[in-house]
Order: sequence, then C-alpha cells, then structure tokens
Amino acid sequence: MITLPTSDECIKMLKESGCTNEVISHSKAVRNIAVKIAKAADANIRLVESGALIHDIGRSKTHGLRHAIEGVKIGKKLGLPREILNIIERHIGAGLSSEEAKKLGLPKKDYIPLTLEEKIVCHADNLVDNNKK
Repeated sequence: MITLPTSDECIKMLKESGCTNEVISHSKAVRNIAVKIAKAADANIRLVESGALIHDIGRSKTHGLRHAIEGVKIGKKLGLPREILNIIERHIGAGLSSEEAKKLGLPKKDYIPLTLEEKIVCHADNLVDNNKK
C-alpha cells in the first residue's frame, strides 16, 4: 500500500516549493473536478485527490511544458510515491508521445497517461481554465 500525502500536506508542499496562489487555486479546482470523476469511475479517490493537487508543483520553476519535468524532480526530493510522480509527469498536453515530446524539446519518452487515475487528473486539468470550472 502506498503512502499518499493528505490534501493539507499537498497544499503545504505547493506553498513551500514556491507555487503562486493562482497555481494553488487552479490545483484545487482540478482536484474538485477530478474527485467527482474518480467517484463516478470507481477510481482511487485518495490518489486522484493528491495527484490533482500536486500535479502542477513544477510551475514553481517554470510555466512551460517543462513544468512536468521540474515537478517530477521536486516530487522525488519530497519523497512522493511513483504513482504521484507519474501523474505529474504525464498530465502535460493531454498526453504526449515520445516523438511529440522530442519535437517540443522535452526528453524523448512517452508522457501519455496510462492508469485510470492519471487519465482522470489529466482530463480534469484540461477542463479547468486557471481556477475556473
């Protein structure tokens, strides 16, 4: 069984990493939608909630596509479980193939959400414009 950070712990990580209030508000809005989808889809609600809150932690370093790469680096330093690191890494661009990633200047690898929980966070993120549903 994986140990997941609580909502409060996720918010604290975002703040301590230097995320703006706008990024935190966006993450909360993504969480709210993602949890509703997770309940309907019988997904791991705690994983979706934590992953949705922390998915943009890399925006403390950059707002470009590389925020996913930076987010994984930060997440590893924080000791986040692989399941959350995958959500952080695979939420960009609604999923990018290794060829698309290479063309965009990212390390050549697949950034396509694989698990139900990764897909839920990715799609919830696409439904939220900044912090508006």
